[in-house]
Amino acid sequence: MSTPDEVPPKKQYELPTGAVTILDEILPTPQWYKDDPKYAKLLCNAKDALDALPETKPRPDPKPDETRAAFEKRVDPWSSEILMFEWTDKQKDAAKKCVQFYLKAGNLGGAAAPTIALIKLFGLQHDD
Repeated sequence: MSTPDEVPPKKQYELPTGAVTILDEILPTPQWYKDDPKYAKLLCNAKDALDALPETKPRPDPKPDETRAAFEKRVDPWSSEILMFEWTDKQKDAAKKCVQFYLKAGNLGGAAAPTIALIKLFGLQHDD
């Protein structure tokens, strides 16, 4: 058992900007943790996980009269830039529960690269 003065070890992770942006959007929402019996502890760990995420550059906005293909061509380099950060195991577990909730609900953007990066980070491709 750890004492209050012990700092939990952190591990380094990397995700593309698009995946970090998804976590920025979903971690603060209340839907995913409300049914967990330890929801208050889970929420605190999720807030710490959110605070540990790196800053992202602003997402490019579509230009007037720009085709979807042209816009996606500009967004792809932004979305795929790799960012590094550190999380404790508890922070990662909280983020995983959040991603699992939204994945099961079908609210993570389908088979897009940022969603797949989150699935792989949390090992969810192995879940039954």
